[in-house]
Amino acid sequence: MDKTVHNPDRYMSDLRQIISQGQKRIGFLIGAGAPMSIRINQKTKLIDPDGIPLIPGIVPLTKAVFESIEKKHKGFIDKIKKEMGEDVNIELALSRIRMLSSAIGSAEVFGYNAEKYKELADDICAAIAGIVNRSLPEGETPYRKLVSWVPLLVTVVSPSIVFCVPALTLATLLSS
Repeated sequence: MDKTVHNPDRYMSDLRQIISQGQKRIGFLIGAGAPMSIRINQKTKLIDPDGIPLIPGIVPLTKAVFESIEKKHKGFIDKIKKEMGEDVNIELALSRIRMLSSAIGSAEVFGYNAEKYKELADDICAAIAGIVNRSLPEGETPYRKLVSWVPLLVTVVSPSIVFCVPALTLATLLSS
């Protein structure tokens, strides 16, 4: 059996070769965990290595969303946790809620019919949007470093660079 070894220098050399030719499209996929690496001071909203993440991870996001909808959907969170387990995350819960809203029609599950599940899903999405809609803090961030590097590629190499950036749009990054 052959042994495969990861050589970062080789990958960087290959990337330089691709970029220098200017004929291949380059895409950057920035994962959902990237905003967690940017830590901010909760009071000043400035970069602070000991601060909280700019956008929370799935566990704190789930807790915050459940807390924000608990008043309107009293008792429902307890029911969904009982059904799906205490460690249910918002992605799984939202998938289940959407499945129920499309499947049950006028029947009721946990006291909600399809229309009520649709409303619940909308409330969850609104809560998520409110939590993750954050501006970059002042100062240097990995996003700004990447964006400052991109124009060099665009003008020197190729205008065909594609970004997929969750929660923070390229326009937000460029305007910061």
